This record gives sequence, C-alpha cells and structure tokens, in this order.
Amino acid sequence: GLSHEALDDLCIGRKFRPQHLDGDGAVDQHVAGSGDLAHSPGAQDLVEPVLALEGLTFERRHRQLLRLDRFGLIQGGSTTGSPLDRSWQQHETARQQIERLERENAFLIAMGPTLRWYRYHQQFRDMLLSRLHTRHDPETIASLRHRAAKWLADHDQVDEALGQLVAMDDFDGAADLIEASRTSALNQLRFSDVATWLTRLPTALLNKRLGLLFSLAWVRFDQVEIEDCLTIVKRAESLLREESSALPEPTRRLFEAESIALRTRLDPSVPPDEATGLVRKCWTELQPYVSGTHCQVVLSLAYTSHRLGDLDLALAMVSKTIDNASEWPVIGRCRLAHAAGFFL
Repeated sequence: GLSHEALDDLCIGRKFRPQHLDGDGAVDQHVAGSGDLAHSPGAQDLVEPVLALEGLTFERRHRQLLRLDRFGLIQGGSTTGSPLDRSWQQHETARQQIERLERENAFLIAMGPTLRWYRYHQQFRDMLLSRLHTRHDPETIASLRHRAAKWLADHDQVDEALGQLVAMDDFDGAADLIEASRTSALNQLRFSDVATWLTRLPTALLNKRLGLLFSLAWVRFDQVEIEDCLTIVKRAESLLREESSALPEPTRRLFEAESIALRTRLDPSVPPDEATGLVRKCWTELQPYVSGTHCQVVLSLAYTSHRLGDLDLALAMVSKTIDNASEWPVIGRCRLAHAAGFFL
C-alpha cells in the first residue's frame, strides 16, 4: 500500500508489509529501534496521503484522535453500519469505509472479532497528534477537546472525557461530569474509579460540591476509613444546610438520605432510638425518589435497621427498591437481593 512504500523510504524495513501493522510487539519494537518515527521529517510526509485516502481533514481526524481511549481505540461501525464519523456518511457507511481502509493498508488495525473498535498504529497516531498544536490555534484545540469530552462522556468513557477536560483546566466541567456519573458508578460498586476521578480535581473545588463530597465519603466508607468518612459527612451536612433552600426537593432528599445512611451506620455517638427515627423518616421521604439514588444508600439504611432490631423495615427497604429500581445495573440489584437473603 501507499503508506508501506513510504515507510520503506524511511528505512523502517519491509517487516511491516507482511504483518500488515497488526500491532505485533515485534513490529512495535522494530519501529522503536528505527528512531523517533512520530517526529521524523520523512515520516511526517505520510500524514497527508493517508488522510487524503480517508477523505478527512486534519480537524476531523484530530477531533477523532482526541476521543480515543487510553488504548488508542476508535469506535467503528457495527454490523448495522453505524457511523465511524458523520462526514463519512456522504457516500459510504462506516463499515464500508473501514473495509476500504483495511484493503489500502492505511495503518488501521481491527481490535477483536466484533468489528466494533479499531485503532491506528501507535506511531502513526503520534504523528497526527504531534501536529495538533502546529495546525490549530488554542481556541480551536479547546473546542476539539470539549467536543471530544462530550463524545467520550456520551459513550460512557468517563476517564478519557475527564482527561480532555482536565487538560484544558476545565475543572468545573470535570466536576459536573463526575457528579453526573457518580450514581451509576456507585451502583456498580466502582469505588476505585470514583476515587481516581476525584483525585483529578482541586481540593477547594471538591469541598464546594455536595455530589463530590458524598462521593468521597462513600469511597472512604468502602476503604473502611471510618473517621475520615464521618469527617467528610459532617462537612457535606454543613454545606447541605447552607444550600438546602436553593436545591430542588428531589436533589435535597437524595443528599439527605446519603447523609443519614452513612451517619446512622457509622457514628457510634448517635443513640439507637434517634437512629431508628432517622432511618424510618429517611426511608419514608426517599421512597418516591429511590431510583435516583444508589444501592449503597439503601443497603446502609437496611443494615442499620436490621442492627437496631427492625427486621421488617430492613426487608421492606430492599424488596421495594428491587421492585422500583428496575433500571439499576445487575450488580446493584444483586447486592440488594443478597442483603434480603441475609436478613431472612
């Protein structure tokens, strides 16, 4: 193919051609031993021919490269022909386009048998990204990163979306994304992911956002750092009192439930009678909005109720939540079912 002949001119060797850039470690090692391909003047001449072969502008390709995940994967067409890039819909489906690129051997590598994800060879990807700042002004790059972040977030790639936002110092945007994603993540018991997301934010911002504070509290709960967890809960409760009047009622109820669930389960200074009253009141107010919370809240309330001797309430909490939160992920619903079995 065109690209391989050009690589031969760079004295990379003919080893690429029989292996078709299949991502083989030996190929990568061979390239690495040939110098810095991504910044080689001759190698840079490959960029325009390959992009011309795809019919893409630099801006469109840079937009797509910015939304690659950490493995350099690019989402392609499914068997129904969903688009790899909307600009390709003028004449071909994404599936047809990818098949043509594979025939032309344009550095495109299929990842797995499902024909859902593809990637460029790492060295070629580096060549394209090396031109990002020389081809575009800062405003255009920021726009590309924001569009990439939105695409990644819409496709449940929160880690990569946060990377784009943090790269622009858009910490408010990153905080918004974490707050929008945290309930789903906690329902899937992805405490480690949530912890990683929170480390990317300034501490001052974290202390100003209720969703971030309660997320951190649940991370500390999972890590069995009880004192730290209760300290964070107290900080969140103080902020909740300050912002309570400005919050929509469902949002306020959900935050109050998280606070009560953690405090009654972990704080030994709360008298049993007071804890029982708090749990009962909390469950009554939470029921209309239970699908908007996560399983850790319901489980903590139920386990506290069980510990305090109210087995009927504990069973009612988990059974009604299973019935009313059918859209929750399987793992969250399984945790509730397991708790019901324990109570019985």
